[in-house]
Amino acid sequence: MSAEESLMPSSEGGKVPQSYNIESGDAKFNKGSENVDVQTSTKLIGLTKEQLEKYRNDPFWRPVRYALFVMFWAVWIVMFGGAIVIVALSPKCDAKTAANWDQIAVHYQLFTPAFHDINNDGIGDFKGMTKKMDLLRKLGVTSVWASPVIATHKDSFDVENVIDLDIVDPRYGSEAEFAEVVHTAHGKGIKFVMDLPLSVSKQHEWNADAKYVDYVEKPEGSTEEFVRINLKNPEARDAVINSAIKFALLGVDGFHVNDKLISGYPNISAIIKDRLNATEELRGKEFIFFSSGSSDVEHSADDGLSYTIRSISDLNGGLCNGETSDIKCIRTALKTGAAAEPVKVLPFIWKNGDINSQRADQRFQHNATEIQTLLTMIQLVLPGPVQTYYGEELGLGSTVNKVHKNRGAMQWDKTNHAGFTAAKGDVLFGITKDFESVNFDSLYNHPRSSVRIYQKLAKLRLRTEVIQFGEISVKTVGDLIVISRYVSETSDPIFVLVANLPEEGEGSAQTLTFDETIVPGRPFNSAEISIGSPNSKLETHHRVDLTKGLSLAPFEGVVLKF
Repeated sequence: MSAEESLMPSSEGGKVPQSYNIESGDAKFNKGSENVDVQTSTKLIGLTKEQLEKYRNDPFWRPVRYALFVMFWAVWIVMFGGAIVIVALSPKCDAKTAANWDQIAVHYQLFTPAFHDINNDGIGDFKGMTKKMDLLRKLGVTSVWASPVIATHKDSFDVENVIDLDIVDPRYGSEAEFAEVVHTAHGKGIKFVMDLPLSVSKQHEWNADAKYVDYVEKPEGSTEEFVRINLKNPEARDAVINSAIKFALLGVDGFHVNDKLISGYPNISAIIKDRLNATEELRGKEFIFFSSGSSDVEHSADDGLSYTIRSISDLNGGLCNGETSDIKCIRTALKTGAAAEPVKVLPFIWKNGDINSQRADQRFQHNATEIQTLLTMIQLVLPGPVQTYYGEELGLGSTVNKVHKNRGAMQWDKTNHAGFTAAKGDVLFGITKDFESVNFDSLYNHPRSSVRIYQKLAKLRLRTEVIQFGEISVKTVGDLIVISRYVSETSDPIFVLVANLPEEGEGSAQTLTFDETIVPGRPFNSAEISIGSPNSKLETHHRVDLTKGLSLAPFEGVVLKF
């Protein structure tokens, strides 16, 4: 037997195979030819063409086919139309509100002559502002408020002590250099606002020439170096309006007016706005007008103001209701401000300090730097725009051996004069004793510094609608201040700031137990650490177990995300 034959299965008698039927085909081996013949047949499924042909024009099936065809498309059209109706009638998702720049602004008020000096004469200038604009952008600033800009008396830098309403102060640079500051700011996405004076120096020509006697008001017994402009006088009023138009044409986006200097015209801002809008080159541009809140003037929306500035820590800021302690004032001001009805009051710009306020080390007896950082954290989670006074992000203290201790030179680095100027010898604006560690460069390079915390919070508020427009709840538990920011009945995250701010002395550790009033509509057994104060041991972006509460050391603060 050949090798090939041995491979073939044998029949029962041991003979070579004959033929096999394998499912759908027949296989047959022919020994003589040594060939295998395979014949296959395909099993058909359904009816053949010939079998179907007789149903083509069948009087029963033909109408059935047409009916099914029409029914299919009718059902499809009904379903498609129903889907459209469902989409059209379904409750709409709340449209995301695009915030105007001023609604979420981080205003940075700088004292022009003490900010940065380029020409080394010991006085800050417009070129210095231009050079530092990118650092302000990195910090999260969205609006620069330069104070002053307009020319003041040569022996003064006060914004009220104006010598000429129509020109920039030449000590800071030229009009072209000022325009370059504004242009540079706009190029970095930063708005530019300035003071619009409603007063002039006693050395102004209106006080020297009898023909201008009705242009100003001279209160008896006043010891101020300036006098109020009489806004009832049309020529004097036009001088103010024309000043606003001039600087608006240079690119300015808004103006601060001093409530205490408004005389007989609380709606002066509305009048100026109308004139700005009537100027062809400015038509269509939105300007903001804001004032420092004053009990002397009761404002309404018709007055043309967009905002009033309110302090969260100033005993005279109008929100403290007779408190005698700065720390107690903070608690009261936050609760009062959170409860204010937006319909009845102008929106707030929240501030800590300003050009006329003491620095933190003069206001607080202990732990001034830590308190300033907590105030900044509190301020930056509040709804609406905020205002920072230059250096607050550093925890800048009072200057040494200078009259205006709250108007010291901005401290940029640890070189001579803290990088404010390269001028030799003593300069008009002093620096603090700790400038080698408390300066922008040193703190910016430290990931847990007050500058970095400011930067993170400023950018968080700019990209987080919950902080921009969400609801607010303020609660105090012992020495703890608890601020919740949320949007009811949504899946948006909830942010909660907890700060241990002792009312007296060094304080002690405080523990907060979380509940529905702090974290409404959300589980509160754990949270993510968004930002912690420099003295906090809690790691950013780590989750923390809150089942036993949250314990914070004195002057420690944290922002939690639920």
